[in-house]
Amino acid sequence: MLRYSLATMARSGGRLAAGGVAVAIATAFITIALLGNNVVSRTILNSLSAQYAQADLVVLRQTPQGWIEYLPLSAQAAAQVPGVAANHAPYQLWLELAGPSRRELLSASVMAADPALVSAPLVLGQAPRGDRQIVLAADTADRLSLGLGDTVEVCHAVVAPPQAEQPDQTSCQDFQVSGLTATDQSLTGPASVFLSPAVGAAIAADERVQDAPWFSLRLAPGADPAALADTVAAAVARAVDQIEADQKPGAGPSDAVITVMTPDQAATQMLDKQLGDQRVLTGLLLAFAAIALLVASLVIANTFQVLIAQRTRQLALLRCVGADPGQVAGSVLLEAGLTGLISSAAGFGLGCAIGQGALALAGRINPQLQLPAGIELTPVTWVAPLLAGLLVTLAAGLAPARLATRVPPVAALGPLQPADPARPGGRGRLIWSVALVLVGAVGLGVALATSQTTPQAASTGRYFAPLLTGLAGAAVFLVGLLLGACFWLPQLVAGLGRGLERTGPGARLAVANTRRNPGRTTATATALLVGVVLVAAMSTGAASLKRSINGLLDQEMPLDLALMTSSPSFVSSDPDQPIDQFELTVPSIPAGLAQRVAALDGLVASASLPGTAVSLAGASRAAQLVLLGVDPLAAGAVLRDSAMLSGLAGDTVLIAPWLARQQDWQEGERLTVRGTNGDQLELRAQVVSLNGLGTALVSLDNLTQLAPAAPTSQLWFRLADQGDPTATLDDIRRLVDDAGLDSADQPTLDGSAVERARYDQLLDTVAAIAIGLLAVAIVIALIGVANTLSLAVIERRRESALLRALGLTRGQARWMLTVEGIFMAAVAAVSGVVVGVGLAWIGVGVILGTARGQTLLTIDPLQLGLTVAGAILAGALASILPGASVARTPPAQALTTDQL
Repeated sequence: MLRYSLATMARSGGRLAAGGVAVAIATAFITIALLGNNVVSRTILNSLSAQYAQADLVVLRQTPQGWIEYLPLSAQAAAQVPGVAANHAPYQLWLELAGPSRRELLSASVMAADPALVSAPLVLGQAPRGDRQIVLAADTADRLSLGLGDTVEVCHAVVAPPQAEQPDQTSCQDFQVSGLTATDQSLTGPASVFLSPAVGAAIAADERVQDAPWFSLRLAPGADPAALADTVAAAVARAVDQIEADQKPGAGPSDAVITVMTPDQAATQMLDKQLGDQRVLTGLLLAFAAIALLVASLVIANTFQVLIAQRTRQLALLRCVGADPGQVAGSVLLEAGLTGLISSAAGFGLGCAIGQGALALAGRINPQLQLPAGIELTPVTWVAPLLAGLLVTLAAGLAPARLATRVPPVAALGPLQPADPARPGGRGRLIWSVALVLVGAVGLGVALATSQTTPQAASTGRYFAPLLTGLAGAAVFLVGLLLGACFWLPQLVAGLGRGLERTGPGARLAVANTRRNPGRTTATATALLVGVVLVAAMSTGAASLKRSINGLLDQEMPLDLALMTSSPSFVSSDPDQPIDQFELTVPSIPAGLAQRVAALDGLVASASLPGTAVSLAGASRAAQLVLLGVDPLAAGAVLRDSAMLSGLAGDTVLIAPWLARQQDWQEGERLTVRGTNGDQLELRAQVVSLNGLGTALVSLDNLTQLAPAAPTSQLWFRLADQGDPTATLDDIRRLVDDAGLDSADQPTLDGSAVERARYDQLLDTVAAIAIGLLAVAIVIALIGVANTLSLAVIERRRESALLRALGLTRGQARWMLTVEGIFMAAVAAVSGVVVGVGLAWIGVGVILGTARGQTLLTIDPLQLGLTVAGAILAGALASILPGASVARTPPAQALTTDQL
């Protein structure tokens, strides 16, 4: 039987290749997902290991709350252990550097004194020496227009002690750039500025920095890391306990755990914390691979049904010469297994080639990434794709193998007979289908009823439970629907077919043919149905989420766009302290920039809001803040909902709720507002949600009285409803960048349009990627359509010849197969769109949670229409080869032979 199976596979290579492509694509998905996970893991591991340079030991200190403290202070204790030659604690500092072109707030660290512990090697110059030298990353130096030997002003915070009355201060000093490091774009968030250990320790003391993720040790030659690990851990633990006793008297014993390990062990331990998003991506790719395998299994089943129909006489002859049913079934399963193995191997090779190509491309795009030289083939990446493809094809071959055993030996003695129509599912199938549909519907209902989007729900995990319940319910519902498709799809076929029967004899024959074997028609339509359901659900869900979120943003943030100065807007103060002693300032938005922005296309209305620093004092507390002046008429034309300005009058000041709570100001309380010129007003407080667009608002007349020359602090804009908000935002950002302002004076963008653009871009990207991946499943399903039509050609060979003899033209014969392909694709596409839209609507409700009352079902007719039209067109294309087979075979030959 082995030789027979190999011979039949050789003769049926073309048809087996069509089904094998489906398996190869699915296994390529699996391979790419697994290889991608390995590459990202290795890249992160390389990056984490690189930060330890040539260290021998790494010391970590972790508390149950996740805090890491006192390591820089305790590193000296580790250095005193015999056998330890050097130590390095890379605690993080924040410095503001002022270059010739701009100012930036940058992350800084300490450059190790020992060259073996330096993780960012110098490419130019030398390490910082003395108290006035620093090293910059090359890209940072370029942005600040600095070079080797240049002087740069460096500012850092001097934090006041907790019990001190004086405020925090800022210290600024000039430093010389002594060296440049390579641009480090590793995944660990590298520093841009490096200081000498002495300067770093002094600034860390000013900023009261006492934490670090780790510190590294270089051991003396000949020292054993394993033997010194426990000694180092004990020394650091004693030092930490003493530091905590000094800084936190009476706090009790420390609950910290000191861990000492090798750099490789430390990098491996930290790897799990870095792989959260990657595991999600790998899971999504494997989910798409599972969908492709499900569709491929249906295609393989149809392929072997076609082959068995072709080999009916061969199988009967085998039975005549002594082959038993088990041998016949074994030959079919052997053929299926070999097909699956060969296809899986091809898919594995394709996945490896794509993975290696993507890795090489990523290395060229970003040479600084710590990418591995090549893909890493682990046992899992070898076995999983091959095993998945083999098991799927074997499972898909079970039903055709059973069908092959039913071919009687007497079939070899007479003409071929059409295959019996597939019987509809039995009572057990119906019960299981109904049960799964009901369970899935209940799961979806529970997810809708329990979904929440409050911060408390998200922080306690209650947000994810309904989401997972909804996903599980949708999966169970869809499985139940597909399991029972043999009961409802044929009825749908019959209903839709009545309209097509009137278009001509070819259409009537095509509709009759789809009804003749409802089981096979159902199997083929089901394969296409899976892909269309998921595509419709993703596209409709993304459009509905976009519209619903935009509606919520319009309510919560009625202003489309605000261009505002980025200075602090609030500081606590003493009500008796003179205004000129406050440090709060209000940078202005340049008039030229405001005019250029207001002239952009896509903006239909604007309002200018001047601002000034004032003292706002109530009965018990006072504050200094930036007060904005609003013209109600101009602002009302900009806001989509002007309700927040309804209480603005000559004797009121609108204050944000958080400010009222913090200052213990009550609704209606009389507040004293004192301006920089000494004038003051008595205004009534009205607490209004300002949605982040200011701390306090007054009428424009009141602000002019307090500060006649107040600069423009904010610009409010309304965007055109039919415009492109993303393009408008990009234009505004370009104008702001071209203004050449310092980072401290550079205005920022806020408003619902900014949030809307972020959500729109995210949803569009996710939907495009998902639909692109799901399109693969649809392509695989169309192979099944072609196989089903080919089987119809085999089963109705004599019938088609007789119709040709009676006058059916070649064109009508081809049209008959085309209509049949279009009909099956249309039934699957329309059914898939209906189910997908329903699941998308429920999914959006679950995601929005307590805001689902604002859920707006948005159906994109163009996208769904293109999906249906694409499926129908593909169904027509799938009929070309089977139709050509019918048309090119002479009627006389078809009536006198049993073989194609």
